[in-house]
Amino acid sequence: MYALIRQWQINGEVKHSLETSQGDEFLGTKDDVVEVFSKFHRKMIKGSYKRMQFMPGIDPDFQSL
Repeated sequence: MYALIRQWQINGEVKHSLETSQGDEFLGTKDDVVEVFSKFHRKMIKGSYKRMQFMPGIDPDFQSL
């Protein structure tokens, strides 16, 4: 399983996207993507999933995910 978060410039606005290996896709603000990822992560933990790798990049808002 994986989740991938990307930053985009769309019509002069900064947007973020979330894509998961389950086929989920979401595009919105950084705060919205953090919220959607947190829900995805909680769902995976309930299913006994344990996160193996984490590469948060340089954005401090993603350091604590």
